[in-house]
Amino acid sequence: MRKFINPLAVRMPTELHDRVRNAAKESGRSLNSELIARLERSFSSENQSLSGYADADLIREILIRHPNEPVLIQIGKLEK
Repeated sequence: MRKFINPLAVRMPTELHDRVRNAAKESGRSLNSELIARLERSFSSENQSLSGYADADLIREILIRHPNEPVLIQIGKLEK
């Protein structure tokens, strides 16, 4: 059976595009492969618990969004 791949045009801010492109370069992937990997990871992480560890991407995002605030991460508080 042949798998059909749906083309998708995505508009995103230049800064985000640059970040994804740089991440793709660092991981040795194409831009398309990087976007797919990140989307798949985001959906698989919805089903995983954060008990015992915190996702490095989550921590990085918190630090980027709140650079001037002290950050205290308590794993129990991250779980829903």
